[in-house]
Amino acid sequence: MATVPPKKAEATASSAGGASVADATIELVNHLILEAARMNASDIHIEPGTKEAIVRYRVDGVLQVRRRFPLDQIPQVVSRVKIMSRLDVTEHRMPLDGRVGFGRPSPNEPYIDLRVSTVPLLSGEKVCMRLIYKDRERADLEHMGLSAENLETYRQMVDSPSGLLIHVGPAGSGKTSSVYAAIQHLNEPGRNISTVEDPIEYELDGVNQAQVNPDQGLTFGVVLRAYMRQDCNVILVGEIRDSETCEIAIQAALTGHMILGTLHAESCIGAIARLQELGISNYFIGSAIKGIVSQRLVRRLCEKCKRAVPPPQRLADALGLQLGQPIQSAVGCKACGRGGYKGRFAIHEVMCPDEETRDRIYRGAAPSAIEEAALEAGMAPLWLDGFEKVAKGETTLSEILRVVRGVTMGTRARGDDPLGGIVDTLVSPGSPGMQRGPESL
Repeated sequence: MATVPPKKAEATASSAGGASVADATIELVNHLILEAARMNASDIHIEPGTKEAIVRYRVDGVLQVRRRFPLDQIPQVVSRVKIMSRLDVTEHRMPLDGRVGFGRPSPNEPYIDLRVSTVPLLSGEKVCMRLIYKDRERADLEHMGLSAENLETYRQMVDSPSGLLIHVGPAGSGKTSSVYAAIQHLNEPGRNISTVEDPIEYELDGVNQAQVNPDQGLTFGVVLRAYMRQDCNVILVGEIRDSETCEIAIQAALTGHMILGTLHAESCIGAIARLQELGISNYFIGSAIKGIVSQRLVRRLCEKCKRAVPPPQRLADALGLQLGQPIQSAVGCKACGRGGYKGRFAIHEVMCPDEETRDRIYRGAAPSAIEEAALEAGMAPLWLDGFEKVAKGETTLSEILRVVRGVTMGTRARGDDPLGGIVDTLVSPGSPGMQRGPESL
Protein backbone atom coordinates (compact mmCIF):
# COMPACT_ATOMS: atom_id res chain seq x y z
CA MET A 1 0.00 0.00 0.00
CA ALA A 2 1.37 3.42 -0.95
CA THR A 3 2.04 5.85 1.87
CA VAL A 4 1.30 9.55 1.77
CA PRO A 5 4.06 11.90 2.98
CA PRO A 6 3.11 13.66 6.25
CA LYS A 7 2.96 17.18 4.75
CA LYS A 8 0.91 16.01 1.78
CA ALA A 9 -1.39 14.03 4.05
CA GLU A 10 -1.90 17.13 6.22
CA ALA A 11 -2.69 19.24 3.16
CA THR A 12 -5.10 16.60 1.87
CA ALA A 13 -6.89 16.45 5.22
CA SER A 14 -7.07 20.25 5.37
CA SER A 15 -8.49 20.36 1.85
CA ALA A 16 -11.05 17.70 2.70
CA GLY A 17 -11.98 19.58 5.85
CA GLY A 18 -12.40 22.80 3.90
CA ALA A 19 -14.54 21.03 1.34
CA SER A 20 -16.74 19.52 4.04
CA VAL A 21 -17.23 22.92 5.66
CA ALA A 22 -18.16 24.45 2.29
CA ASP A 23 -20.54 21.61 1.52
CA ALA A 24 -22.16 21.95 4.94
CA THR A 25 -22.59 25.71 4.40
CA ILE A 26 -24.16 25.19 0.98
CA GLU A 27 -26.50 22.60 2.45
CA LEU A 28 -27.45 24.92 5.33
CA VAL A 29 -28.24 27.89 3.07
CA ASN A 30 -30.25 25.73 0.66
CA HIS A 31 -32.13 24.20 3.58
CA LEU A 32 -33.05 27.63 4.96
CA ILE A 33 -34.40 28.79 1.59
CA LEU A 34 -36.37 25.59 0.98
CA GLU A 35 -37.80 25.56 4.51
CA ALA A 36 -38.82 29.22 4.23
CA ALA A 37 -40.46 28.58 0.85
CA ARG A 38 -42.46 25.64 2.20
CA MET A 39 -43.67 27.86 5.03
CA ASN A 40 -44.66 30.50 2.45
CA ALA A 41 -42.30 32.99 4.10
CA SER A 42 -41.73 36.37 2.49
CA ASP A 43 -38.30 37.05 4.01
CA ILE A 44 -35.34 35.26 5.59
CA HIS A 45 -33.22 37.15 8.14
CA ILE A 46 -29.76 35.83 9.09
CA GLU A 47 -28.61 37.94 12.01
CA PRO A 48 -25.33 37.94 13.97
CA GLY A 49 -26.04 38.44 17.66
CA THR A 50 -23.59 38.99 20.50
CA LYS A 51 -23.28 35.28 21.31
CA GLU A 52 -24.91 33.38 18.46
CA ALA A 53 -26.46 33.80 15.04
CA ILE A 54 -30.24 33.74 14.65
CA VAL A 55 -32.34 32.86 11.60
CA ARG A 56 -35.84 34.30 11.44
CA TYR A 57 -38.56 33.91 8.80
CA ARG A 58 -41.34 36.40 8.16
CA VAL A 59 -44.48 34.30 7.78
CA ASP A 60 -47.83 36.01 7.26
CA GLY A 61 -46.20 39.32 8.16
CA VAL A 62 -44.81 38.19 11.53
CA LEU A 63 -41.17 37.26 12.25
CA GLN A 64 -40.47 33.97 13.99
CA VAL A 65 -37.16 32.45 15.11
CA ARG A 66 -36.43 29.17 13.29
CA ARG A 67 -32.78 28.37 13.95
CA ARG A 68 -29.71 29.33 15.97
CA PHE A 69 -26.12 28.48 15.14
CA PRO A 70 -22.60 29.46 16.33
CA LEU A 71 -21.53 32.99 15.52
CA ASP A 72 -18.33 31.82 13.84
CA GLN A 73 -20.40 30.28 11.03
CA ILE A 74 -21.75 33.68 9.93
CA PRO A 75 -18.81 34.51 7.58
CA GLN A 76 -19.24 31.23 5.65
CA VAL A 77 -23.01 31.63 5.41
CA VAL A 78 -22.75 35.26 4.26
CA SER A 79 -20.07 34.34 1.71
CA ARG A 80 -22.26 31.59 0.31
CA VAL A 81 -25.20 33.97 -0.09
CA LYS A 82 -22.92 36.54 -1.75
CA ILE A 83 -21.59 33.93 -4.20
CA MET A 84 -25.14 32.92 -5.11
CA SER A 85 -26.05 36.59 -5.64
CA ARG A 86 -22.84 37.41 -7.54
CA LEU A 87 -21.80 39.95 -4.94
CA ASP A 88 -18.24 40.86 -3.91
CA VAL A 89 -17.27 38.34 -1.23
CA THR A 90 -14.32 40.54 -0.19
CA GLU A 91 -16.50 43.55 0.65
CA HIS A 92 -17.47 43.52 4.34
CA ARG A 93 -17.64 47.23 5.14
CA MET A 94 -20.47 48.41 2.87
CA PRO A 95 -24.09 47.28 2.30
CA LEU A 96 -24.62 45.21 -0.84
CA ASP A 97 -27.71 44.36 -2.89
CA GLY A 98 -28.13 41.48 -5.31
CA ARG A 99 -30.54 39.06 -6.87
CA VAL A 100 -30.49 35.37 -7.72
CA GLY A 101 -32.83 32.94 -9.41
CA PHE A 102 -32.97 30.05 -6.95
CA GLY A 103 -35.28 27.79 -8.96
CA ARG A 104 -38.16 25.49 -8.07
CA PRO A 105 -38.11 23.51 -4.81
CA SER A 106 -40.03 20.82 -6.73
CA PRO A 107 -41.61 20.56 -10.20
CA ASN A 108 -45.04 21.55 -8.91
CA GLU A 109 -43.90 24.54 -6.84
CA PRO A 110 -43.40 28.13 -8.04
CA TYR A 111 -40.06 29.42 -9.25
CA ILE A 112 -38.28 31.41 -6.53
CA ASP A 113 -36.28 34.59 -7.04
CA LEU A 114 -34.27 35.99 -4.14
CA ARG A 115 -33.63 39.68 -3.57
CA VAL A 116 -30.59 39.83 -1.31
CA SER A 117 -29.40 42.62 0.96
CA THR A 118 -26.38 42.56 3.28
CA VAL A 119 -25.52 45.13 5.96
CA PRO A 120 -22.36 45.21 8.15
CA LEU A 121 -23.18 45.17 11.88
CA LEU A 122 -21.08 45.19 15.05
CA SER A 123 -20.95 41.38 15.27
CA GLY A 124 -20.77 40.62 11.55
CA GLU A 125 -22.83 40.98 8.39
CA LYS A 126 -26.62 40.65 8.44
CA VAL A 127 -28.39 39.09 5.46
CA CYS A 128 -31.99 39.60 4.42
CA MET A 129 -33.40 37.56 1.54
CA ARG A 130 -36.80 38.48 0.07
CA LEU A 131 -38.52 35.49 -1.55
CA ILE A 132 -40.44 36.27 -4.73
CA TYR A 133 -42.61 33.44 -6.03
CA LYS A 134 -42.42 34.26 -9.73
CA ASP A 135 -45.03 32.12 -11.46
CA ARG A 136 -47.50 31.76 -8.62
CA GLU A 137 -51.01 32.58 -9.75
CA ARG A 138 -51.63 36.27 -9.10
CA ALA A 139 -54.88 37.71 -7.88
CA ASP A 140 -57.28 39.42 -10.26
CA LEU A 141 -59.60 42.24 -9.27
CA GLU A 142 -62.22 39.86 -7.93
CA HIS A 143 -59.68 38.21 -5.61
CA MET A 144 -57.99 41.33 -4.21
CA GLY A 145 -60.16 41.13 -1.09
CA LEU A 146 -62.19 44.23 -1.95
CA SER A 147 -65.72 44.42 -0.58
CA ALA A 148 -68.52 44.46 -3.15
CA GLU A 149 -68.91 48.24 -2.86
CA ASN A 150 -65.17 48.90 -3.02
CA LEU A 151 -64.76 46.52 -5.96
CA GLU A 152 -67.39 48.37 -7.99
CA THR A 153 -65.75 51.72 -7.21
CA TYR A 154 -62.27 50.39 -7.95
CA ARG A 155 -63.31 48.88 -11.27
CA GLN A 156 -64.78 52.23 -12.37
CA MET A 157 -61.54 54.01 -11.42
CA VAL A 158 -59.17 51.56 -13.10
CA ASP A 159 -61.26 51.48 -16.30
CA SER A 160 -60.98 55.26 -16.67
CA PRO A 161 -59.13 56.41 -19.81
CA SER A 162 -56.89 58.84 -17.89
CA GLY A 163 -55.98 60.00 -14.42
CA LEU A 164 -53.78 58.97 -11.50
CA LEU A 165 -54.74 55.92 -9.41
CA ILE A 166 -52.47 55.49 -6.39
CA HIS A 167 -52.07 52.58 -3.98
CA VAL A 168 -50.68 53.57 -0.59
CA GLY A 169 -49.52 51.74 2.50
CA PRO A 170 -46.33 50.74 4.27
CA ALA A 171 -43.78 48.32 2.83
CA GLY A 172 -45.20 44.81 2.65
CA SER A 173 -48.86 45.88 2.50
CA GLY A 174 -49.58 44.27 -0.88
CA LYS A 175 -49.50 47.42 -3.02
CA THR A 176 -47.47 45.80 -5.82
CA SER A 177 -49.79 42.79 -5.98
CA SER A 178 -52.77 45.12 -6.27
CA VAL A 179 -51.36 47.20 -9.13
CA TYR A 180 -50.37 44.00 -10.94
CA ALA A 181 -53.97 42.82 -10.58
CA ALA A 182 -55.11 46.10 -12.14
CA ILE A 183 -52.61 45.72 -14.99
CA GLN A 184 -53.76 42.14 -15.55
CA HIS A 185 -57.37 43.43 -15.74
CA LEU A 186 -56.41 46.07 -18.31
CA ASN A 187 -54.05 43.88 -20.34
CA GLU A 188 -55.54 43.36 -23.79
CA PRO A 189 -54.20 43.77 -27.36
CA GLY A 190 -55.99 47.07 -27.83
CA ARG A 191 -54.01 48.80 -25.05
CA ASN A 192 -50.36 49.83 -24.96
CA ILE A 193 -49.30 49.18 -21.35
CA SER A 194 -45.83 50.07 -20.09
CA THR A 195 -44.22 49.88 -16.67
CA VAL A 196 -41.17 51.36 -14.96
CA GLU A 197 -40.15 49.36 -11.89
CA ASP A 198 -37.36 48.83 -9.38
CA PRO A 199 -37.10 45.90 -9.48
CA ILE A 200 -39.37 44.06 -11.92
CA GLU A 201 -40.95 41.50 -9.61
CA TYR A 202 -43.11 39.64 -12.14
CA GLU A 203 -42.80 39.40 -15.90
CA LEU A 204 -46.11 40.02 -17.67
CA ASP A 205 -46.91 38.90 -21.23
CA GLY A 206 -48.18 41.73 -23.42
CA VAL A 207 -46.74 44.44 -21.13
CA ASN A 208 -43.64 46.55 -21.82
CA GLN A 209 -41.57 46.49 -18.63
CA ALA A 210 -38.52 48.66 -17.90
CA GLN A 211 -36.12 48.23 -14.97
CA VAL A 212 -34.54 51.42 -13.64
CA ASN A 213 -30.75 51.57 -13.36
CA PRO A 214 -29.72 54.79 -11.57
CA ASP A 215 -26.00 53.96 -11.91
CA GLN A 216 -26.43 54.21 -15.69
CA GLY A 217 -28.70 57.24 -15.50
CA LEU A 218 -31.86 55.24 -16.21
CA THR A 219 -34.15 56.71 -13.53
CA PHE A 220 -37.92 56.66 -13.11
CA GLY A 221 -38.06 60.16 -14.54
CA VAL A 222 -36.01 59.31 -17.64
CA VAL A 223 -38.17 56.29 -18.47
CA LEU A 224 -41.42 58.17 -17.81
CA ARG A 225 -40.39 60.98 -20.16
CA ALA A 226 -39.63 58.39 -22.83
CA TYR A 227 -43.03 56.74 -22.32
CA MET A 228 -44.71 60.08 -22.99
CA ARG A 229 -43.46 59.68 -26.58
CA GLN A 230 -44.37 55.99 -26.82
CA ASP A 231 -48.14 56.26 -27.40
CA CYS A 232 -48.94 54.59 -24.07
CA ASN A 233 -52.49 54.08 -22.83
CA VAL A 234 -51.54 52.84 -19.36
CA ILE A 235 -48.31 53.41 -17.41
CA LEU A 236 -47.40 51.68 -14.15
CA VAL A 237 -44.94 53.56 -11.93
CA GLY A 238 -43.52 51.04 -9.48
CA GLU A 239 -42.97 53.69 -6.82
CA ILE A 240 -43.51 57.44 -6.79
CA ARG A 241 -40.58 58.30 -4.58
CA ASP A 242 -39.31 61.76 -5.63
CA SER A 243 -40.50 65.10 -6.97
CA GLU A 244 -39.34 64.49 -10.54
CA THR A 245 -41.20 61.18 -10.85
CA CYS A 246 -44.30 62.66 -9.24
CA GLU A 247 -44.38 65.72 -11.50
CA ILE A 248 -44.06 63.64 -14.69
CA ALA A 249 -46.71 61.17 -13.49
CA ILE A 250 -49.12 64.04 -12.80
CA GLN A 251 -48.35 65.58 -16.20
CA ALA A 252 -48.98 62.24 -17.93
CA ALA A 253 -52.26 61.76 -16.04
CA LEU A 254 -53.44 65.19 -17.16
CA THR A 255 -52.55 64.58 -20.81
CA GLY A 256 -54.61 61.49 -21.48
CA HIS A 257 -52.70 58.62 -19.86
CA MET A 258 -53.93 56.27 -17.15
CA ILE A 259 -51.22 56.19 -14.49
CA LEU A 260 -51.08 53.48 -11.83
CA GLY A 261 -48.56 53.92 -9.04
CA THR A 262 -47.62 53.20 -5.45
CA LEU A 263 -46.74 55.69 -2.75
CA HIS A 264 -45.64 55.39 0.86
CA ALA A 265 -48.41 57.01 2.90
CA GLU A 266 -50.54 55.74 5.77
CA SER A 267 -53.98 56.58 4.38
CA CYS A 268 -55.85 58.03 1.43
CA ILE A 269 -55.85 61.47 3.03
CA GLY A 270 -52.18 61.06 3.90
CA ALA A 271 -51.43 60.44 0.22
CA ILE A 272 -52.66 63.94 -0.63
CA ALA A 273 -50.34 65.44 2.00
CA ARG A 274 -47.47 63.36 0.60
CA LEU A 275 -48.08 64.69 -2.92
CA GLN A 276 -48.05 68.21 -1.50
CA GLU A 277 -44.71 67.47 0.19
CA LEU A 278 -43.35 66.39 -3.20
CA GLY A 279 -44.12 69.86 -4.54
CA ILE A 280 -47.36 69.23 -6.46
CA SER A 281 -49.85 72.11 -6.38
CA ASN A 282 -53.32 71.55 -4.94
CA TYR A 283 -54.88 72.31 -8.32
CA PHE A 284 -52.90 69.60 -10.11
CA ILE A 285 -53.55 67.08 -7.30
CA GLY A 286 -57.29 67.71 -7.43
CA SER A 287 -57.35 67.56 -11.23
CA ALA A 288 -55.20 64.45 -11.73
CA ILE A 289 -56.33 62.14 -8.94
CA LYS A 290 -58.73 59.49 -10.19
CA GLY A 291 -58.64 57.54 -6.95
CA ILE A 292 -56.55 56.48 -3.96
CA VAL A 293 -56.52 53.05 -2.32
CA SER A 294 -55.03 52.51 1.12
CA GLN A 295 -54.48 48.91 2.16
CA ARG A 296 -52.98 46.61 4.78
CA LEU A 297 -52.45 42.86 4.92
CA VAL A 298 -54.00 41.01 7.85
CA ARG A 299 -53.65 37.39 8.86
CA ARG A 300 -56.42 34.96 8.00
CA LEU A 301 -57.74 32.65 10.72
CA CYS A 302 -56.78 29.00 10.30
CA GLU A 303 -59.85 27.18 8.99
CA LYS A 304 -58.91 23.97 10.79
CA CYS A 305 -58.75 25.32 14.33
CA LYS A 306 -60.59 28.66 14.58
CA ARG A 307 -63.27 28.64 17.27
CA ALA A 308 -66.56 30.50 17.57
CA VAL A 309 -66.97 32.58 20.75
CA PRO A 310 -69.68 34.97 21.93
CA PRO A 311 -68.44 38.58 21.67
CA PRO A 312 -68.77 41.23 24.41
CA GLN A 313 -71.97 43.22 23.84
CA ARG A 314 -70.20 46.49 23.02
CA LEU A 315 -68.08 44.69 20.46
CA ALA A 316 -71.16 43.02 18.95
CA ASP A 317 -72.83 46.42 18.68
CA ALA A 318 -69.77 47.98 17.03
CA LEU A 319 -69.49 45.13 14.53
CA GLY A 320 -73.22 45.22 13.77
CA LEU A 321 -73.67 41.55 14.70
CA GLN A 322 -77.10 40.00 15.00
CA LEU A 323 -78.28 38.76 18.40
CA GLY A 324 -76.38 35.60 19.28
CA GLN A 325 -74.01 35.81 16.29
CA PRO A 326 -70.52 34.66 17.35
CA ILE A 327 -67.12 35.84 16.20
CA GLN A 328 -64.12 33.60 15.57
CA SER A 329 -61.02 33.39 17.76
CA ALA A 330 -57.49 32.14 17.06
CA VAL A 331 -56.58 28.79 18.64
CA GLY A 332 -53.56 27.19 16.97
CA CYS A 333 -52.90 23.72 15.56
CA LYS A 334 -50.28 21.78 13.63
CA ALA A 335 -51.62 22.99 10.28
CA CYS A 336 -50.94 26.65 11.14
CA GLY A 337 -47.77 26.14 13.17
CA ARG A 338 -49.68 26.72 16.44
CA GLY A 339 -50.17 30.36 15.53
CA GLY A 340 -53.92 30.30 14.86
CA TYR A 341 -53.53 32.01 11.48
CA LYS A 342 -52.69 30.77 7.99
CA GLY A 343 -52.31 33.08 5.03
CA ARG A 344 -53.16 36.76 4.63
CA PHE A 345 -55.62 38.99 2.80
CA ALA A 346 -56.02 42.72 2.31
CA ILE A 347 -58.31 45.26 3.89
CA HIS A 348 -58.91 48.49 1.99
CA GLU A 349 -59.92 52.13 2.12
CA VAL A 350 -61.02 53.34 -1.32
CA MET A 351 -61.34 57.05 -2.06
CA CYS A 352 -62.98 58.22 -5.29
CA PRO A 353 -63.10 62.04 -5.06
CA ASP A 354 -66.39 63.71 -5.90
CA GLU A 355 -66.77 67.39 -6.80
CA GLU A 356 -66.90 68.53 -3.16
CA THR A 357 -63.78 66.54 -2.23
CA ARG A 358 -61.90 67.92 -5.24
CA ASP A 359 -63.03 71.45 -4.39
CA ARG A 360 -61.59 71.13 -0.90
CA ILE A 361 -58.32 69.79 -2.34
CA TYR A 362 -58.18 72.76 -4.76
CA ARG A 363 -58.68 75.19 -1.85
CA GLY A 364 -55.96 73.54 0.26
CA ALA A 365 -58.44 72.58 2.99
CA ALA A 366 -57.24 70.85 6.14
CA PRO A 367 -56.88 67.04 5.95
CA SER A 368 -59.83 66.62 8.33
CA ALA A 369 -62.07 68.66 6.00
CA ILE A 370 -60.98 66.63 2.95
CA GLU A 371 -61.56 63.43 4.92
CA GLU A 372 -65.04 64.61 5.93
CA ALA A 373 -65.97 65.20 2.29
CA ALA A 374 -64.54 61.83 1.24
CA LEU A 375 -66.56 60.06 3.94
CA GLU A 376 -69.71 61.84 2.83
CA ALA A 377 -68.96 60.72 -0.74
CA GLY A 378 -68.93 57.08 0.35
CA MET A 379 -65.37 56.28 1.43
CA ALA A 380 -65.37 53.57 4.11
CA PRO A 381 -62.39 53.91 6.48
CA LEU A 382 -59.82 51.15 6.69
CA TRP A 383 -60.89 49.98 10.14
CA LEU A 384 -64.50 49.54 8.99
CA ASP A 385 -63.45 47.16 6.23
CA GLY A 386 -61.46 45.28 8.86
CA PHE A 387 -64.44 45.11 11.21
CA GLU A 388 -66.54 43.62 8.42
CA LYS A 389 -63.94 40.88 7.97
CA VAL A 390 -64.07 40.18 11.72
CA ALA A 391 -67.87 39.93 11.57
CA LYS A 392 -67.53 37.42 8.70
CA GLY A 393 -65.17 35.25 10.77
CA GLU A 394 -62.16 35.74 8.50
CA THR A 395 -59.85 37.27 11.11
CA THR A 396 -59.80 38.58 14.68
CA LEU A 397 -60.28 42.00 16.19
CA SER A 398 -56.79 41.94 17.71
CA GLU A 399 -55.33 41.36 14.25
CA ILE A 400 -57.23 44.35 12.82
CA LEU A 401 -56.11 46.53 15.72
CA ARG A 402 -52.52 45.39 15.18
CA VAL A 403 -52.42 46.67 11.62
CA VAL A 404 -54.61 49.80 11.80
CA ARG A 405 -53.39 51.27 15.09
CA GLY A 406 -52.00 54.74 14.39
CA VAL A 407 -53.81 55.06 11.05
CA THR A 408 -56.23 57.95 10.58
CA MET A 409 -59.47 56.33 11.65
CA GLY A 410 -61.86 58.41 9.58
CA THR A 411 -64.12 59.12 12.57
CA ARG A 412 -63.74 62.85 13.05
CA ALA A 413 -66.63 63.58 10.72
CA ARG A 414 -68.90 61.42 12.83
CA GLY A 415 -67.68 62.44 16.27
CA ASP A 416 -67.32 58.85 17.49
CA ASP A 417 -64.42 56.64 18.52
CA PRO A 418 -65.28 53.01 17.81
CA LEU A 419 -61.79 51.64 18.33
CA GLY A 420 -61.36 53.24 21.70
CA GLY A 421 -64.69 51.87 22.90
CA ILE A 422 -63.89 48.36 21.74
CA VAL A 423 -60.45 48.37 23.32
CA ASP A 424 -61.99 49.53 26.59
CA THR A 425 -64.44 46.63 26.35
CA LEU A 426 -61.70 44.08 25.79
CA VAL A 427 -59.46 45.19 28.65
CA SER A 428 -62.09 46.02 31.27
CA PRO A 429 -61.67 43.83 34.36
CA GLY A 430 -64.22 41.04 34.39
CA SER A 431 -65.32 41.53 30.78
CA PRO A 432 -65.75 38.40 28.64
CA GLY A 433 -62.98 39.63 26.34
CA MET A 434 -60.57 40.00 29.26
CA GLN A 435 -61.41 36.56 30.62
CA ARG A 436 -60.60 34.89 27.29
CA GLY A 437 -57.64 37.11 26.50
CA PRO A 438 -58.09 39.98 24.04
CA GLU A 439 -55.29 38.73 21.81
CA SER A 440 -57.44 35.75 20.73
CA LEU A 441 -60.46 37.82 19.64
